[in-house]
Amino acid sequence: MFCFRLRRGNKLSRTQISLGSILLVVAIVAIGMSWVRSQHAAARKQFRTVTQLRSQSALVLYDYEFDSHNPMFALDREPYSLSSEPQIPKHPPVPDPLIQWFGKDLFCGVAHIDMAKHDDALVRSVFELNDIESIGLGKVDPELVKGLSELKRIKRVQFWETVTPRQVGYAARSPAKVVAFEGSICDGQLLELSKSKAIRHVFGDAETLENSFTDQGVESLSKMRQLESLTLNSDRVTPKGLAILERLPNLRRLKLRLPNASEGVGRATRGKPLEHLELLDMPINDQTCEVIRTSDSLEYFHVDLKSNEDFSTTRLVNAVKELKNLRTIVIEGGDLTLA
Repeated sequence: MFCFRLRRGNKLSRTQISLGSILLVVAIVAIGMSWVRSQHAAARKQFRTVTQLRSQSALVLYDYEFDSHNPMFALDREPYSLSSEPQIPKHPPVPDPLIQWFGKDLFCGVAHIDMAKHDDALVRSVFELNDIESIGLGKVDPELVKGLSELKRIKRVQFWETVTPRQVGYAARSPAKVVAFEGSICDGQLLELSKSKAIRHVFGDAETLENSFTDQGVESLSKMRQLESLTLNSDRVTPKGLAILERLPNLRRLKLRLPNASEGVGRATRGKPLEHLELLDMPINDQTCEVIRTSDSLEYFHVDLKSNEDFSTTRLVNAVKELKNLRTIVIEGGDLTLA
């Protein structure tokens, strides 16, 4: 034990400090300084990565700019354009002096990155950012995509190019709740996707029929009972394949472009809490109208009648007019257009 005698006027005061106390204080200070250094190093690394990304025209949003409650970034929202300019806060919730002294990367993490063009080294740096919640990838080395499974906070993965089943498998092993595809999709990709227990929303490009997936791919998706949103577009799916969707009890949003499977719509939608339904390039008949008439929870309905020249739009309108929750109806083609 150390003993110090301090003279104060004519009196002596005695202060005793144990060696253990000194070591404890030193340890706390050392740990604190180490933490500060590590945070500063991480901030500098993040700053360099963001600078490189923006030099390649990537969209980068910090956590104060990215909000999953914003309709622009809602998890059940379809893919958005790289050129989108969402209404977001322009200033971080940190006092200006701190931003000027230390930079915002010390206080704010990167939550969203959307990059169509990138080099392999930059992709590696991106996967080392710990706060990413949403990412959009263009053409990338399949081996690098394994970094998705290391992103512990990831919620959404967007593939802007056609990817391999192996790459989809990496996304399926991540905590992501949303996977969106812009390129073509095959049965192998859907098989890998079906291994995820976290994914609740699967989107695709419904404007094309270049996909090669078949009833077998839909069969794989039927294992994902947690699915809430699904886009299917292929001319190789049959009514039997579409009917497989009756095994998915939680579907709320369904977008279909399956020109050879319209007879399976009834079984695919029956008994589901559907709020959003789109039937594109699919033959419509009285049976379809009856299915729609009984979809009480439907809020949005979009149908394309361009391939149904002989079908009366009025019959379809009569089928939906009694739906109390319906807010939006879009009818393309036919004998009138409503929106």
